[in-house]
Amino acid sequence: YKYANSDRVSLNQDFKYELGSAHLLSGGLVYDQFDIIPRGPDLPLPYDPSKEPDEQNLFYFNTTLPIQFFDRDYHNAGMYVQDNWRIDPHWRLITGLRYDDNSFYGTTTNPRMSLIHKTNNRDVYKLLYGQAFLAPGPDQAFTSFGDFSGGQNASGEWLSSSTSPFR
Repeated sequence: YKYANSDRVSLNQDFKYELGSAHLLSGGLVYDQFDIIPRGPDLPLPYDPSKEPDEQNLFYFNTTLPIQFFDRDYHNAGMYVQDNWRIDPHWRLITGLRYDDNSFYGTTTNPRMSLIHKTNNRDVYKLLYGQAFLAPGPDQAFTSFGDFSGGQNASGEWLSSSTSPFR
C-alpha cells in the first residue's frame, strides 16, 4: 500500500500600473498554506486517515522499525515588484525584486534584471541577471523508499535489501 496527502490553499493578487508611456510597474502578493504528508514507503496495511500519522502503528516489512510519516504544515508568503521601462524603441530595461517568507525554510530576497535590445524586427538581444531560491517541496525533501532484509548488523541497525550502491 502507498499513502500521500496534500492540501493547499493559495491566494494571489497581481497589480499593474502604467507610469507614463515608458514605465509599466507591476507587483503582486502571494500566500500559500500547505498541509502535506509526502508519499512514504510501502505499507503493510492501508493508511487509516481517521488516525493521526503518529498513531498508525505501522512497521517496515520484516522489522520492528516503525514507519515515520512526515506530516508538514507550513506556509509561504511573498511579494514582488517589477519595472518594465521602455527607454526608446530599441532598448528596454526590466528590473525586479521578490521577497518570500517560508515558515519551513526562512526568508529570501531575489533580484532580477533584463536589458533588451531590439535591432530590427528579426533580431533581439537580451542580457539577463537573476537570483532565485527554490525550496524543495516536502515530496522531495521527505520522500522515502526501499525496504529491509529483516537482518540486523552487529550494532542492531536494520539492513537494507536494496541492490543500490547508495545504501
